[in-house]
Amino acid sequence: MPWTPRQSVQGGAVSFYWDLFLSQWRAPTFDRSGHHNYSQLGALAGWRYRFDRGASPWFAEASR
Repeated sequence: MPWTPRQSVQGGAVSFYWDLFLSQWRAPTFDRSGHHNYSQLGALAGWRYRFDRGASPWFAEASR
């Protein structure tokens, strides 16, 4: 889910996106007598800086 296609910053382009996910995990119990199911809901925010005014295939990325 992008924030903007491109914002120009110091000779490159910056964009913002969200990664949303839902996961299901199955793991053995502590005493190994069975299994337990876990559900995980997550959201990660990310910034991407693309070099050469956004035309470069190279980029730097940071997420939180």
